[in-house]
Amino acid sequence: MAFGETLERLSQRPDASWTDWTHRAATSTDACSMVAVAAEGKLVGHVGSIWKDDVTSLGAMWVEPAFRRAGVGRRLLDAILAWADATHPTSDIRLGVVPTQEAAIRLYRRSGFVATGKVLRLEHGPGSVFHEMVRRSARSSPDGSPVGQSTGGESR
Repeated sequence: MAFGETLERLSQRPDASWTDWTHRAATSTDACSMVAVAAEGKLVGHVGSIWKDDVTSLGAMWVEPAFRRAGVGRRLLDAILAWADATHPTSDIRLGVVPTQEAAIRLYRRSGFVATGKVLRLEHGPGSVFHEMVRRSARSSPDGSPVGQSTGGESR
């Protein structure tokens, strides 16, 4: 339930779409994908990010169950946040987390994310939802607007 996609739907995508996605994530400043690979070459974790409309969104955070609680998630999150901060330093960073994923919520909170109160519906399961969390840019005001810009007529 933690992903906004299903394996069935994603497995129907042609190989070319995965190649294009991987190339974009490896070469652009508006998308990034980080993976964790064990010593024997096995993929054990992933996190992705997309920047659009001055907001960086994190998604698809996953760690192989046997590798959880070993710091893999922390290292993946640190790496993707470093990419986001380097490529879009004034952008807030948002993510959605399933409310039952308590370990993930703790990880995100330790990285400065706070709940926004916004609930987003997932398409693939009735009653499935994400709770939105945000890590504000150092250059954002508490209401999310860039520091130095006015909102609704007030000056900063």
